[in-house]
Amino acid sequence: MNKFSVVFAAVVTCLVLSFSACNETTSIGSDLLDQDLISTTFTDTITLEAITELGDSVATYVPFNPISPHPGGFLFGNFIDPVFGRTTASIYSNLLPSSILDETPSTFITNQNQIDSVILMLPYFYDGLYGDLRNGMDINVYQLEEFLPDSLIFNDRTFDYNTTPIGSSTIRPNLSQTQTLTLLEPFPSGDSIGTIVTPNHMRIPLSNLYGFDLMTLSPDSYTNDTAFLEEIKGIYIESTSDDAGMLAFQMLYNRTGSSYVQPGIKVYYHVDTIDYSYTFALHDETSRAMANPSYTHLVHDYTGSIVEPYIDDAAANEEFVFVQGGNGLETVFTIPYTDVLDDVSIIKAELEVYAYTFYDDSEFFYPPVSNLVLSREEISEDGDTTLVIIDDAFYGFQKQNLSGIFGGIPLRGSETIEAPYSLENNVSSDKNSFGFNSTKYLGEPVRYTMNIAAHLNKLRDGVFTNKLYLTVFTRPQRPGRVVLCGPGHPEYPAKINLYYSK
Repeated sequence: MNKFSVVFAAVVTCLVLSFSACNETTSIGSDLLDQDLISTTFTDTITLEAITELGDSVATYVPFNPISPHPGGFLFGNFIDPVFGRTTASIYSNLLPSSILDETPSTFITNQNQIDSVILMLPYFYDGLYGDLRNGMDINVYQLEEFLPDSLIFNDRTFDYNTTPIGSSTIRPNLSQTQTLTLLEPFPSGDSIGTIVTPNHMRIPLSNLYGFDLMTLSPDSYTNDTAFLEEIKGIYIESTSDDAGMLAFQMLYNRTGSSYVQPGIKVYYHVDTIDYSYTFALHDETSRAMANPSYTHLVHDYTGSIVEPYIDDAAANEEFVFVQGGNGLETVFTIPYTDVLDDVSIIKAELEVYAYTFYDDSEFFYPPVSNLVLSREEISEDGDTTLVIIDDAFYGFQKQNLSGIFGGIPLRGSETIEAPYSLENNVSSDKNSFGFNSTKYLGEPVRYTMNIAAHLNKLRDGVFTNKLYLTVFTRPQRPGRVVLCGPGHPEYPAKINLYYSK
């Protein structure tokens, strides 16, 4: 079976294009009050089966579409998870001049000594940060030997690069929201913008020789994107350390919230006694002759991990199942006996699952993933199977209230445990990554509930298959994960809560 996991950009495109055409999707049961359920019958004994499977490939580059632009997050790191094993995320990116220079650089850059420094600037994408990010990361940057095509690129594709690094550094991520920089204009203006506060970003030093090469290309390269890409193919970035967390970068040139700090390579140079700088852009989605893609290469390795013996083992998955971002693990729930839905009117239905923390795990650094979503199978006329988010989630997304209508967010008691990632929360001695005291809710497990009433109605009518795929929402940009109790767990079994009437 050929099934491709839902990717964010594709989902958004589908949703937006469907707004005017689709008027049948409705919310069933998501807004009912307790008193509305008094006259209904309740059951939570519907048979449920589950199995954890390897995730399929996901698209981590989607060509620019103004209706559904890429959200911007590109995962990065060589992350060793205490339960889920190793996830390697490296980044390929094309490179283009960010603007037309008043003069061709080779007319005023004649000596390598004029290059003062070369910095790769990568703004952080905070929604994609995960794990323990207190330690330094060993980062290498290389030159590509081919440029990235402006077409759908899946996470398992690789591109040729020169194995001699143009930059190697050990960098400890600084995850505060802002930093202060002194900015310079390109030659010949000679103007210093001055010292300003900018969005925070990682700054990776590159070879001055590489900067000299960038500034001494043929004159046409600075005014013609095709000519530039014939000489400079772009860069490849990887982490070679064993990292305890995963970074994510905002690679879209027009999404950082600052005109001064953009993802790119900034060359600092001088002419005579005056200092200047010029930026070469990464992943520019603005209107220009050539697309400028960035792409994340993702690999998951479960060898020797706690999760390995649970993969594709239905018996083991009775007790525990697993869901992971990237193109990692997904869990498939099956309702084997759908005849229990015959001749009933479904008032409310939800899938309820509980998170579990293994002894070797740390909820402090690896909290339950912040958004889960359910998808169903859709089989095309030629027999290919794709995953499409279920109607209940579709409706929530359509109304811009996914968590309120569909659910899929982590809950403890009556509290939602979601908050922006911050360095203070991540390394504090008394707070976990969501900002909650790590012992405050000891003994009360995290749970997720997801509305599935509309889906069950169509399942009952024979429209859909009896499988539900549980994945991380916008998974190509999210490295989070969660261990869940399976349908046979002795204390907190995964179950369907069904309210119905005859």
